[in-house]
Amino acid sequence: MPPGPCEYSPFNPDKMLQQLTSIPKNKRPKTIATLKNHIASHMRIQGNDVAIQNQFQQLIADNVIRISGDNVQYN
Repeated sequence: MPPGPCEYSPFNPDKMLQQLTSIPKNKRPKTIATLKNHIASHMRIQGNDVAIQNQFQQLIADNVIRISGDNVQYN
């Protein structure tokens, strides 16, 4: 039986969140720019600024991260 469509979807925010939180805190992206680059790379959406921004905002809404200036703090 072939895998479900979600397993191949690059837009899987749960998988992206799991991967991000599995990185030790001292090695996670520390600035907004590096976090957005990480999101784009992991989700294979380079150049899609709207999708990157949506995922970034979702991390804030889900209380995964806080923003302080240009820096990212993890909850």
